[in-house]
Amino acid sequence: MYTIAQEAEINRILSSSAPQTILQVQRSSTKQTLKQTYRIKALLVHPDKCDHPRAEEAFVRLRTAFETISAGNGPWRSGDEEKTSGMGTQRERERQDSFEGQQTRSSSHLYSRPHLFQTSIRLKEAYLSAQQARNNLENAFETATERSYARAQSRSHQSDRTAYRSASAKLHKDLHSTKKSLDDTLDQFILEAGHLADQSASMPGFASLRSRSDEEMAFWREMDKSSLDELRAFREQVGENRAERDTMSEVRNREREVADERLRWRREAGLAGEKEERRRREKRKKRKEKEQIEKQQKEEAKRAESVEGITRDLSSSSI
Repeated sequence: MYTIAQEAEINRILSSSAPQTILQVQRSSTKQTLKQTYRIKALLVHPDKCDHPRAEEAFVRLRTAFETISAGNGPWRSGDEEKTSGMGTQRERERQDSFEGQQTRSSSHLYSRPHLFQTSIRLKEAYLSAQQARNNLENAFETATERSYARAQSRSHQSDRTAYRSASAKLHKDLHSTKKSLDDTLDQFILEAGHLADQSASMPGFASLRSRSDEEMAFWREMDKSSLDELRAFREQVGENRAERDTMSEVRNREREVADERLRWRREAGLAGEKEERRRREKRKKRKEKEQIEKQQKEEAKRAESVEGITRDLSSSSI
């Protein structure tokens, strides 16, 4: 880490090549003043105290300037020489005083309290701006991530819907073919039964016809079972949803229609009696009555709970 003052001092040292300008000393400076100035600036730009990438270069240049002036090649004089020899001409003194005043003003302005206060304010503003930019970048990243995830989910749902529709169409096609085959079988059986009735066929012939019809029914039962297995596997893969429930309801309705057709066929063929039909009707009636009773009980329980809640509220308010 390095401060703004350290960075400004490094830039100042690297921007100058004159030893006197680098050390910011006067022509009348003593050796003691020169050493103190060098120590102060060396502590400011030393690589161990400053992490600036050019701190080492600035420190080497500062040390070289100090060694140059210390060796006697620089424009400085000791205190004894100042006392005996004087300062030179008046013009040179005025020019040097003007240069020194400019250097002193620039250095004092750099380390003055108002300048440091303004610098700290600018630094805080820059830090807050960087924090706001970072927050904006994080929010933009989260928004982009959410949009990307939503698009991926939409594509996944679209593929599931496509697979569901194709499987549903296949299932409807199988059910339609099953219905058509059942209708054809029923028509054929009715024709054969009428022909046998007209000719007063014997019981063995009727038994063989019944055996044949049972075999056909077993065949179509296996076909229905395979279709239902496919439907169950598809439901496990895609999952429960509204469209699936609607399709399953249609499938169940179709199954009921097929069962009714089979019952009608058996009744017309003489394989089912009125007792079985009456039992089925009574069973359906009882089931409906049971459902209605359960529904009424649930409604009564809800009304009782509502009345209890109102009574409880009234009692608490009266208290």
